[in-house]
Amino acid sequence: MEPGLNDGDLILLTKTHKLTAGDLVSFHWNDKTLLKRIIACAGDWVMIDKSGRVYVNGILLNEPYVSEFSFGESDVSYPLQVPENSYFVMGDERVSSLDSRSSLVGCVHDDQVIGKGMVRIWKNPRTEKPR
Repeated sequence: MEPGLNDGDLILLTKTHKLTAGDLVSFHWNDKTLLKRIIACAGDWVMIDKSGRVYVNGILLNEPYVSEFSFGESDVSYPLQVPENSYFVMGDERVSSLDSRSSLVGCVHDDQVIGKGMVRIWKNPRTEKPR
C-alpha cells in the first residue's frame, strides 16, 4: 500500500458492513491477511485500460494515492461486474499488487472482510525516507 502505508505500520481496523469505494479493507485470503483499497462495490462495472487507469461505471477514477499506474498481472475479463455482496479491490502499488485483477484473489466477499482501516496508529521508523 505504499506510498501511503509501509511494511511494519500498524493500523486500527473497525468491523463494519458500511464499506464504500476508496476505503482500505483488510481481508482473509489463502491463509493470509491482505490490505487493499476498495475500487468498486457490488453491481458496479470495472474497466481497466492498458495504461492501468481504472473506470467504474464508465467514469475515470481520480486516484491520487497511486504513485505509478500499471495494468499489472490481470487475467480477468473486462468490463467486469462486481458480484453481489462483494468488492473489487486493488493495492495502491499497482505494479506488484496481487488483488482483484487476478483470478487467484478475485472479488472479495463480505465473509472474507476482517475490517475497515480507520487510522494508522504507528509508523514504522525504519521505513522513513530521508528528507
